[in-house]
Amino acid sequence: MFTDPKSIKLADKGHSDSCNVFSYYSTFVPGMRRDVHDWCINANVGCTECKKVLAEKILEMLRPIHLKREELIKDKEMVKKVLTCGRDKALALSSTTIKEVKRAMRF
Repeated sequence: MFTDPKSIKLADKGHSDSCNVFSYYSTFVPGMRRDVHDWCINANVGCTECKKVLAEKILEMLRPIHLKREELIKDKEMVKKVLTCGRDKALALSSTTIKEVKRAMRF
């Protein structure tokens, strides 16, 4: 992932306002925003290490989703039933909507 083009060396002070990684922190780990800004503008942490921390935080955030997926994949029949039920509900709703649209357009 591309970071700050002005911060080439580890000791170069960064510019969080133009860093894609900083924007990811702002979105996914807003509680670390101030710390990451400090790391960046004071060259306390290099871009590579900053990206590693971000990756760990995002994986941590996604862990419950991965665990739920592992749980669901064990019962494939239940997943099929849920999908079938959802499909049936969507078809019923969409067919009603299509009828209304056709009536409104005088088809």
